[in-house]
Amino acid sequence: IDDLQMPPILRYIEACFGWLFYNQKHRDSGLFIQRVIAAATANIPDSIIIKCTEQLDGASTNNLKKKHTPFGENEIPSLAWTVSEEDVHKIKEFALIVQDADVPMPSPILHGLYYSIPSSCRSLTHSDLLSIKNDDNEAGSGMKYGLNFRKNLYSGARPIVNHGQHRYFYQLVGLERPVGLPGGVSLPQLINAMQGKIIAYGVWIGVYERLLHEDD
Repeated sequence: IDDLQMPPILRYIEACFGWLFYNQKHRDSGLFIQRVIAAATANIPDSIIIKCTEQLDGASTNNLKKKHTPFGENEIPSLAWTVSEEDVHKIKEFALIVQDADVPMPSPILHGLYYSIPSSCRSLTHSDLLSIKNDDNEAGSGMKYGLNFRKNLYSGARPIVNHGQHRYFYQLVGLERPVGLPGGVSLPQLINAMQGKIIAYGVWIGVYERLLHEDD
């Protein structure tokens, strides 16, 4: 059933699952930055400073809005980043991996996968994603997207009702050599192509929560 057409009874059922599995969160060990960055034999600095450039909800600068969810416009938050002077000429392209670390499953869920982002790029917006052609998963800039868990361009934040806040990790890496992959690859395929090429990374974390007695 489409999220926007969910009958109230199903929302209550979902909330029950959220309560039952409330402590099933924090799958941080399965995040890309843990599986690949932390496990790398060489030290990879977190020298890329990435942030959201939008005015977000609440006192926190990390609270995603409804428009960043399937209940709104399903938009990726607008991101911008800076690179150290040492790396600015070394980085040949970027890749962005978006994962929910608090889903009650064994591993984080992949919400977005983008690679071959030009080295000159310092921001990413929803409009940039919309420029990607559906037939070849590639934008005019050369940026490509891979397969997330819904096999679409981007899947916004959708935590289970009453499961508490979910953290969405926007993990950006700088590569010293291109991955050389076509559009539409999986995360394991991208990770394999990145081996020995990552020289810097940065992370921005957005949060979102759905409550039983609040409208989506």
